[in-house]
Amino acid sequence: MPKTPAVIAITGASSGIGAALAQYYSAPGQTLALIGRHAERLEQVARHCRDKGAHVETGTADVRDRQAIGEWLLAFDARKPIDLLLANAGMLTGSLKEGSIESLDQSTVQIETNFIGALNTAVPVLEEMLKRKRGQIAFTSSLAAFASHPDWPAYCASKAGLLVYATSLRERLRGTGVRVNTICPGWVTAPINDPFVMWRPMEMKPEAAAKVIARGLARDRAVIAFPQPLAFSSRHIMPHLPQILHRLGYKAFKAKHRAQTG
Repeated sequence: MPKTPAVIAITGASSGIGAALAQYYSAPGQTLALIGRHAERLEQVARHCRDKGAHVETGTADVRDRQAIGEWLLAFDARKPIDLLLANAGMLTGSLKEGSIESLDQSTVQIETNFIGALNTAVPVLEEMLKRKRGQIAFTSSLAAFASHPDWPAYCASKAGLLVYATSLRERLRGTGVRVNTICPGWVTAPINDPFVMWRPMEMKPEAAAKVIARGLARDRAVIAFPQPLAFSSRHIMPHLPQILHRLGYKAFKAKHRAQTG
């Protein structure tokens, strides 16, 4: 495969990392399939990508709808075989008020979106890539997969599950011509984080994150974790710290819902 894949499909493309990746890869001769739930924002992203010379098709699908997302991607893939699929769609709710826990509905929707939705996205296309003996699939997990957060248990669980799934799948597919990568960002400025007021060390703009991700994908990194200081701490230091230090860390990263205005 070339360093820059010619045909790229991205879920969660209407904002944040997904939108930034779409614009990063936009260039004459590039074909993009952009999928999201917010039609107006998605079309705005598509317009920017077309202005840079890319051919763009858009689809508004919820990754939790297995049939809808699978049919859309397979129809696109039949016309233009996908070189790189970014299973990027995700959501974060957290507890709504002090002292509460995530409800079963809140927990379920995050797991269905972040984990099951990624599988709904990737597996149908993966089967076609295996027939072609080429392709690349990247799953957007999070540094939260390594470092749990008491305000977001379902989000952390969903991202940890996705990390384990993707790294396991990568080894399963070794030698088939299909590559699998896991993206584990730290704080990236995006609407998913807007409801929360909290300390966000080393927060990155989505455009900067897109460059790191694209470089890691081109080099076929198994796990693309960034920024490096937070990634190293989350992966190699925090798991070995005593619980009392974890509790101090939780206090520093306490999340509060932003007060609603208007």
